[in-house]
Amino acid sequence: MVSFQIEPFLFQKYISVVKNVVRIIICVLLVCIPIVGNNLVYADNDYPVAPSPPFKMVTSHNIHSDYLSKFAPVPYKSGFVFGNANGQLQYMVGGNIWMEVLIDGTDINSSPIIVDSYAIIGTKVGTIAKVNIESGSIVWKNRVRNAIIGKPVYSDGMIYFGSADESFYCLNFDDGSVIFEYRTKTPIWSTPCIIAERVIFGGDDDKIYCLNKYSGNVLWEASCDGLLEAEPILDGFYLYVGSLNGFVYKINAITGEIVWNTAVPGVIHSRGVLADNFFVVADDSGTVSFIGKKDGRIVVQNSSFAPISAPLSTNGEAVYFVDRNKDFVGIDLTGEVIWKRRLINSVRGELLILDQKIYMLTSDGYLQTWEECGYVTILPENKNLGDFYTSDGYQSFDLEIVTGRDDGRVRPGAVLGRPFEAGKRCKAVLFRNTDVYYQGNRRVYKYTMTIDFSDPAFCYGENDFRVFVNTTEPIFRGEGEYEESGIDQMVFETFTFNILDWTDECVTCSPCYDIQVVPQDIPYFKRTEVGSFEIQIVSTDGVDRVIWLEHEGFGGISPEKTSIPQENGLATYRIEFDCMKLSGGSYFSIPIKVWCDTCPSPNEKMMEIWYSTRMLEFTTDPRIRIEMKPNSVDVLVNGEPIRLDVPSRIVEGRTLVPIRFVAETFGCDVFWEQETKKVTIEKDEKTLLYWAYKNYAEFNGERVEIDTYPIIERGRTLVPFRSIAESLGASVRWISSSRDIIIDWEF
Repeated sequence: MVSFQIEPFLFQKYISVVKNVVRIIICVLLVCIPIVGNNLVYADNDYPVAPSPPFKMVTSHNIHSDYLSKFAPVPYKSGFVFGNANGQLQYMVGGNIWMEVLIDGTDINSSPIIVDSYAIIGTKVGTIAKVNIESGSIVWKNRVRNAIIGKPVYSDGMIYFGSADESFYCLNFDDGSVIFEYRTKTPIWSTPCIIAERVIFGGDDDKIYCLNKYSGNVLWEASCDGLLEAEPILDGFYLYVGSLNGFVYKINAITGEIVWNTAVPGVIHSRGVLADNFFVVADDSGTVSFIGKKDGRIVVQNSSFAPISAPLSTNGEAVYFVDRNKDFVGIDLTGEVIWKRRLINSVRGELLILDQKIYMLTSDGYLQTWEECGYVTILPENKNLGDFYTSDGYQSFDLEIVTGRDDGRVRPGAVLGRPFEAGKRCKAVLFRNTDVYYQGNRRVYKYTMTIDFSDPAFCYGENDFRVFVNTTEPIFRGEGEYEESGIDQMVFETFTFNILDWTDECVTCSPCYDIQVVPQDIPYFKRTEVGSFEIQIVSTDGVDRVIWLEHEGFGGISPEKTSIPQENGLATYRIEFDCMKLSGGSYFSIPIKVWCDTCPSPNEKMMEIWYSTRMLEFTTDPRIRIEMKPNSVDVLVNGEPIRLDVPSRIVEGRTLVPIRFVAETFGCDVFWEQETKKVTIEKDEKTLLYWAYKNYAEFNGERVEIDTYPIIERGRTLVPFRSIAESLGASVRWISSSRDIIIDWEF
């Protein structure tokens, strides 16, 4: 028998090795567990059930304030939790607000994280609060020195978040006490992520930081050569993040080593998504890039969109977003557009894909639910009917309206009534229903369309007509494009033909008015000015009538239905709107409907009144950007030079500017009380109070401490610009290398 004896010191050494191996295994297991909660990143092939386009909006519920966050609403039980521009945290169920609590009355640009029945939310002036969702009571509030924009995250009884006050915080979840504060000396706009014992976030000093989540000690830093607003996305041991310098980085989350960096065409404001073997990211140039996770190579790019600043959303089969032109877009993993629909209201936040539905919060404050729907195809596909002579007389064609969708996921929609031709023809086009049947999962409505080419309405230049169909489904236009029903719930298709023996005499059943819009085309209005359209309804037969006009309302434009009597054959209506109050984005369209019930009817069997619809389209600036330097009178507002009446001043590291500049740039009402030396600044429903030489202010009635007070110089009152700008919803950056102050107010 052979016996072995281990020396005591060797035994202890072996035990130590075993312990280290166990620690490594545990760390690996922790890293490989999919991250859940407010960092919604799905493990491979673990996506939600995928809704498939086309979609239709089925509900729209008012949250009673604008929505400023770039994040999606957070699901809780059978409803959603979110903050609004009035500083309220809300819980909405089925369109009803079940819980509403005022945090501090200032903008909420962040998004809540929910732990059990509690929500943690941050505000634009630096309040962070824990709220009991069931009771609506505030459990605790803490105040840091500046704005909280990124989402807080939760781990092991602790709350983590960054602030524009140049610090990263860890708070106790139970009582809100500070466990540690790490000073970065740079504003933090991004949302952190957590992996094992590490908490990782980006800052405005071009760096990614990794701290020990318990102690706040720095484990590593990685320089990315660009400001970081986007939250890092974790995938195993690695994280992916985009920066404002237009680069995407893959970083080893354990060591901080940069594995690769890849340039994209524009600035990256928000996180991308992991889909298949890609990291997909969108940028300010309107480009969506599919980047190989392994090597950083761009496999596919689609550059056909307007700027994209909100986080992307995915269901594993497609990527969805809303760009600044208000286009609601879906693209598959080859980069092809599978869904595109222009919205009336802008959406600055990410879309939530949940239970085969898509949820979005519009910037003017509506929670919308979108569901899968069918679509309409009008056959024949070739809409050119051919060549004809007026002597050919009546000609008949088969017309098929196909509803539903091939995959059968929804019931086919109905065609309400017969299709009809409306406009310039009197009785030249008639329809007769011949059959209704199913073709696979789709329902086909078959008609005989009879056209009388001898009708004098067909004359030189009048070689088309439009077929109107009353259905709730959009019409498919090809390549992912769908056209929604208009203000009258109609979709239409245009048919053309060619008459070989044109006559110069035209006898048409035109409406008794003509609509002229001034300015025409798509005008541009500055964000800081009043936009306006003049709609002129001109009588075509010299008879004065009463004209009715209706337009829908949205963000800053009130809906209206009004009657306008014509005088000397003219009725004029003017729409005016403050561009500062528009709900967001840069492209807008106002649907209007004009009708008259005393015109001759074009077809008594099908229509009782003449009506017309138009879209008033215009563009404006998606943001106000202010660029200035300390102690200078020269300022740029959206690139245009402005000269201050007194120079800005730096006091205790903060920039003070004249009140007049604040009023003119932000569209505020400003009042000065000489006796108390009080400054009152009002904008929409926000009221800010400052006092010269006093280190406190009031934001909507709540007193807050400020590190720099207003001063009086050369008879002018100078106020702390950063405090005011951020309280009104703008973001402020200090670029130390060039000594530039940049203020961005997104709309």
